[in-house]
Amino acid sequence: MAETQTLTDFLSKAEDAKGQATLFLNESEIPQEGTPLGDEDSTAGDSLHIKVDLVLDTGSEKHTFTKEYRDDLMYEEDMKLITELREKMSFVNGNPKE
Repeated sequence: MAETQTLTDFLSKAEDAKGQATLFLNESEIPQEGTPLGDEDSTAGDSLHIKVDLVLDTGSEKHTFTKEYRDDLMYEEDMKLITELREKMSFVNGNPKE
């Protein structure tokens, strides 16, 4: 498995392989350390912390991309790009079976 360092590089590899590849997407929320429990009106602990794992399986090789997001704007921008890619190829929500 080859780990891709940037989303741009991952998207480029996916564009080259579309039609013969499957895209796997796994998102998980990472609990914040020391997140206070508050009432429903509290904004404490509202910060975003999501981990996104992408796997592109071409049949002959797998490419991966992993990123943790703490900025909701960056997360939303990247998810727009990922959503566009999802619509162009075979897509599975979850991790590939090893």
